[in-house]
Amino acid sequence: MDFLENGNQVAYQTGSLHFNMGCVLVDMASGRQLANLDCFANLPRMPPTWEKALRDAQ
Repeated sequence: MDFLENGNQVAYQTGSLHFNMGCVLVDMASGRQLANLDCFANLPRMPPTWEKALRDAQ
């Protein structure tokens, strides 16, 4: 889990340990999901900065 935008957003990974990993970005004030990526198989060639920050936090 990684807090972004001065704590206004949180990014986290969810899913099983193998072959099914999702990366989620959530707005803390509203609880609204801002983005959801397949972090295992279908990560974009140029992933968003929040996903890279999540990987770097591990």
